[in-house]
Amino acid sequence: MVRQNVTGKTWIASEGWSTSYLVPFEKYSELMSSTIGLAMFSGEMVGFQEYFMRTHPSKAPEDIFVRRFWEEAFGCQWLDEDALMMKDNKIKKCTGDEKLESLPISNNMDVRTTYNIYKAVYATVLALKDLMMCIKGGGPFIQETCANISDFHPWQVCFHLNLIMRKSHMCEEEKRQ
Repeated sequence: MVRQNVTGKTWIASEGWSTSYLVPFEKYSELMSSTIGLAMFSGEMVGFQEYFMRTHPSKAPEDIFVRRFWEEAFGCQWLDEDALMMKDNKIKKCTGDEKLESLPISNNMDVRTTYNIYKAVYATVLALKDLMMCIKGGGPFIQETCANISDFHPWQVCFHLNLIMRKSHMCEEEKRQ
């Protein structure tokens, strides 16, 4: 776009490039000056950073996700000695001595997706809790009925999710004032 001199436009940028490290470069400033960037909301997940920094394959040897994360993060593979001898010598073996602190993400983690999944799961748990805690004769449905927790319908969970979302937005508004 810069080479073709496409300027004077308002761009709507998805998160994929509106949060890119390339955006602040001066050579893109004229192109990007009137861009509207969309990005996911980010927030704090209390205890997540500490939990993440304690992650180690030796603490959960059966957890394939931790092992796979470790391989991706450190560019190594978990191989036994026999497999290592049969493989190409260029393969770096995971030792377990690798340090999460050495990763660029450890101190400046971008966990927007994780945070939004966390909030969605948390809201769903609260909705299910509301379904369970409903008192007969004081429920939110027709004739003050409650959902049957053993046989509820998706719309009933959505109803409670909607209530939770309203409460959440009201709390956010109060924080801003």
